[in-house]
Amino acid sequence: MAITLRRLASVALLVTAAACSGSNTSPSVPSLTGSVTDPAGDTVILPVLRDGLLLTPFVPVAPDLIAAALDASGGSLTATISFAPGTFSRTDSFACVMLDVDENAGTGVPSPGGDVPLGYDYSICAVSPRASTTAQVSQWSSGTAVGVGSVAATFPSADQVRFTVPLSMLGNDDGRMAFKVQSMQWVDLPILNTASIDWMPDLTRAAGLVR
Repeated sequence: MAITLRRLASVALLVTAAACSGSNTSPSVPSLTGSVTDPAGDTVILPVLRDGLLLTPFVPVAPDLIAAALDASGGSLTATISFAPGTFSRTDSFACVMLDVDENAGTGVPSPGGDVPLGYDYSICAVSPRASTTAQVSQWSSGTAVGVGSVAATFPSADQVRFTVPLSMLGNDDGRMAFKVQSMQWVDLPILNTASIDWMPDLTRAAGLVR
């Protein structure tokens, strides 16, 4: 009987230790990542329509996209966008990460004509407004953008902008998404801002994927 009781006590200790160990350990959720690149020197300044007139903006140095990295972890999405050296202005350049969070071309706003079929559900644009340290988050539906909120924009280097957005602002998405990035420039009235100056990946090329 004494041996049996000692054995039972040993088993109980092992079970208790395992339970305590398990209660302090939660499974780690792996980060989801995606990255894209773009050749330097492929910017284009297009005329824009303002008050019925086609006007060509004056942009001394066009914001030239070369790379972007997205990381979805800890309930947030962080995007770091890089520009060719000397082409990014912290006050006047802005880039929009266009997100197809459900990867369904039939929802959101369609990609530009000639591009691969995508349906952009959200955009994150920085810096916006002009000369700020803010990124604006918008939801797209039926061709219309509705503001969701804003987050801080930071500058890891002279040629980079970064922002982190809670996934709760992106419809509680799971972090898996398709994306492209476009750059534009704030300019003076009457134009206010340019059309897209650069796309990454280029139009007709496959979108980046966060996986």
